[in-house]
Amino acid sequence: MEELQIDITRADTESCLVYAPLDKAWPALRSRGFHVISLLEATELMMRRDASVAATEDCHFVREGALSLPGASEASTRFVRRSPLLDAMAQAVACHETGNEYDPPDEHLDLALRDSIEIPSEGVEIPTSRFGSNAIAIWAFGEGDEERARAYGTYLARQGVEAVPIVGVSQSYQSQQRRPFARQLWIGGLTARSCLFPGRVADYDVPFRGIRPRKGHRN
Repeated sequence: MEELQIDITRADTESCLVYAPLDKAWPALRSRGFHVISLLEATELMMRRDASVAATEDCHFVREGALSLPGASEASTRFVRRSPLLDAMAQAVACHETGNEYDPPDEHLDLALRDSIEIPSEGVEIPTSRFGSNAIAIWAFGEGDEERARAYGTYLARQGVEAVPIVGVSQSYQSQQRRPFARQLWIGGLTARSCLFPGRVADYDVPFRGIRPRKGHRN
């Protein structure tokens, strides 16, 4: 079983990192009562900066994913709340290990697209002062809640972050693919300006972050 590094402990919450491919990280977290952190949980943890410097400095995978949809005329990328990789972890890792993309079945695509938002293929930078009105920021950092997104933008601005990079998948790369493909999102710490990036899940370089309530507390 992969080793968990519990680096944040509060009265109500514990959080950890595990450096492993998705198909090994997920069962390791679940065996200890953790779940992969969501974008909203990650931003809330980061805003509680006194908990640990690690929460603000590290980059890690989150629960959400990204879908790239090659098209006959114009390709598009969408961030999705339900990552298709979580429905086929071993298969996704096997694809990424060989440098290939993971092509989800149509039923998993349909499920993922129900709660998703389009991202410019070449990426975009969102000013933190506009988090309360920008659709991408509201979806990603507020889970649909304008006030939560605005609060996170205000926090980042106070830390000196003027804009957050949102990284897409270039149309030139997507045009080389025959089918839609999925990746997992990771979020950067303050040094990376809280960027969002669709990454592959087969290596040990970027960890997954888990979170769980402490005994006696409930989310």
